[in-house]
Amino acid sequence: MKRLLFILVFSALCYTHALLSYSNTVEGGANTPSCKLKDLANVTNKKLKPGFIYDGARIIKFKPKDEAHKKRVVLPLYDGVDYKYVFNRSAFPKGAEINIYHGNENARLLFSSADFEESENLLVYKTKASVLVLYIEFSIPAASEVVVPGCICLSTGYRFQ
Repeated sequence: MKRLLFILVFSALCYTHALLSYSNTVEGGANTPSCKLKDLANVTNKKLKPGFIYDGARIIKFKPKDEAHKKRVVLPLYDGVDYKYVFNRSAFPKGAEINIYHGNENARLLFSSADFEESENLLVYKTKASVLVLYIEFSIPAASEVVVPGCICLSTGYRFQ
């Protein structure tokens, strides 16, 4: 009986650990040591200050495929709140882009990483009060020797108007 209880508790702990390890990602696959939330978020969280309250950070992992592809994240926003998003792209695949839209990809482009030098690892975007839904689109080029698995850290802050 004790052995069965031990096996159940051990299995539950293993399942919980696996679930928590995967919960900060949109897609698993990149096991790069530099894709650890703690390492990347420490840098991005400092860019939220002054004026914004830390709301969370997450790692989004990318695994390049044979063909170029896109990954989209939808962020609902609250009216009367300003948001600040900080992207740490130090482990982002080479040639990949970040685009933020108000609405879907056919809507107005609000932000593009193409407007920045590739060497700039920290990118900051602040919302306008009228935006209630953001679509963040990551464009990942086809896999090659240069384009390898990677990730991006997205930290979020907010302040009331």
